[in-house]
Amino acid sequence: MQNPEAILAAAKSGSVPATWRVLRPKGSYPAGAGCGGAFVGFFILFLGIIVSFFIRVISEATSHSTDGFNASDPGAFFTSFLPVSLPVLIGGGVGLIVVVGLLNAMRAISRIPYSYFVFTPEGAVQATGPKKITAIDYGAIDLINTRISVTTTTNQNSSSTTVSVWGELHYVDGRTVRFRPASRFGSAESIIQRLINGHREYKAMVGPQRPPRPAY
Repeated sequence: MQNPEAILAAAKSGSVPATWRVLRPKGSYPAGAGCGGAFVGFFILFLGIIVSFFIRVISEATSHSTDGFNASDPGAFFTSFLPVSLPVLIGGGVGLIVVVGLLNAMRAISRIPYSYFVFTPEGAVQATGPKKITAIDYGAIDLINTRISVTTTTNQNSSSTTVSVWGELHYVDGRTVRFRPASRFGSAESIIQRLINGHREYKAMVGPQRPPRPAY
């Protein structure tokens, strides 16, 4: 297989052989990264409020005192544990979410010039940053499998399902490596399937070098 750095240099120049396929980040990548960052900011803020609330409840239950709030007024109790007034908290929270989302989007934009996924007849190279490069050499691999994990979380009134997809690379030296394509290049299923097809074509081209391992 060629040097990964040479493959990336060729992809960046735009002068690649017809047998190569170059993937670039999707147009929605920065927006998706920004939304992901905003969600993380919201989750951290929400978690902080919940923790503060329970600390306040435990403190009041331990002291057996109602000083500082009217037990008949839930709203007064709710605001009593907040470090600032509710309008300030809402405004600051929205500002934090927006800032985190924008920073994440800007970070994603800064990574676009270094983001390439290149398929060649001998393997593939994924670059997600100046120094974050993953090379897949078909000649060193015995088998590639697709692995899918489905996780369902059920609450009282709703349920959510998370699907995780990755490639399982079985090397001829006995190693097994989990490879998860960066989502910025598209569907993990399609990328892994392309790797599987490319590996089969490579094996057919060079001929069997050792008895293949059974798929499982």
